[in-house]
Amino acid sequence: PVGALAGEFPQFAVLLGEVDQASPSEFSQRVRLAGQDVYVAKPDWQRLRQTAPWISLAEDRYVAMPGRRVLLFATVRRTGRGYLTVVEGCLVQTNMQYLPVESSFELTATAALCGRLAASGRTDVRLLKPLRLDSGAEVLPCFVLEKADGGSMWLDVLSGAPADHRRALQVQQHRPLRVGSLAVWNAGAGDAVESWLSRIDAWLNGAAGHTTN
Repeated sequence: PVGALAGEFPQFAVLLGEVDQASPSEFSQRVRLAGQDVYVAKPDWQRLRQTAPWISLAEDRYVAMPGRRVLLFATVRRTGRGYLTVVEGCLVQTNMQYLPVESSFELTATAALCGRLAASGRTDVRLLKPLRLDSGAEVLPCFVLEKADGGSMWLDVLSGAPADHRRALQVQQHRPLRVGSLAVWNAGAGDAVESWLSRIDAWLNGAAGHTTN
């Protein structure tokens, strides 16, 4: 625990862990992390689920799935019986490299790209997930690919949702001049991920950058 309140109050701590399983218990939701169970009151669990609606939790049950991870980031406290209970928190879905993703399309895109980079031995680049604000005013892409020499490429993944396309238009209109290229995978329209990867390959290998769709 990072600290304790005086007197009879329990201790609080900040917890970050990978979810192995989640299932209902008699009075709460049990979330099993690596080597540790934490408990969430049922009303709080419903709010927690809303932080990541794209994570499949059929009947409030979750079992770790190949190719993806789910992380719990929470403030917890210890009850008088020694159980850890969640006070506030959120769920975050990531790929296997712990890069946050916001849809199954982003998961597919990052898995394919990370596999391509690993196979080609490209240790001089890194794939980043930009932070966004809940205000909806952001004009950031889904991902940024950065070279060690300072060059960067913006990567966008479109699901087909109208809000997604409006954000993508803002990204194209407000892309800084320092960003040489923008590669867009319109997954919702059925475009092949391989063509998106080919455009990224061309940029990595020194081809002239420009906006691509």
